[in-house]
Amino acid sequence: MKCFYHSADLDGICSGAIIKRRFPECQMLGIDYGQKFPWKAIEEGETVYMVDFSLPMEKMKRLQTLTKNNFVWIDHHTTSIEEMNQHGLHFQGGQVSGVAACILTWLYFYDPDIVPVPKSVHYLGMYDVFDNRNLEVMPFQYGMRLLNLTVSDVQIWRGLFEDQLLLDEIIKNGLTI
Repeated sequence: MKCFYHSADLDGICSGAIIKRRFPECQMLGIDYGQKFPWKAIEEGETVYMVDFSLPMEKMKRLQTLTKNNFVWIDHHTTSIEEMNQHGLHFQGGQVSGVAACILTWLYFYDPDIVPVPKSVHYLGMYDVFDNRNLEVMPFQYGMRLLNLTVSDVQIWRGLFEDQLLLDEIIKNGLTI
């Protein structure tokens, strides 16, 4: 099992961390636009998640075929979703414009009535879709940047998903910036 996540921003990194939380054994592969996609890393029929990132649709279809439909794509980028619709394609996961990938990823794996979306995920998602109405969003974003987290920082992400005190500390640190 592999997860390709957008490694250039906190929405993608958080989305990857949610996958890692759900599937600790999943191999995490950060990727950014302009990088060569590592096709040889994927075994035929393997389960593959792609979050906050996409390839051109002909390559997305190739990925779906290679994985024998064990491909889950979670994304919010309007141009990619429009391209998918223009090609008449359908993918497992969630493709919704205007809702950040980290929120879509959480909602894909967890029922919000049982496991609510953590505030940290909400704040990262709000920033990513330019929704800064909540005055804590910007300080949280800057505080998170200070941490320089990766998806492999499992203990810190666990705290971000479960601990209001850690969230408050990060906001406080971000306020200084």
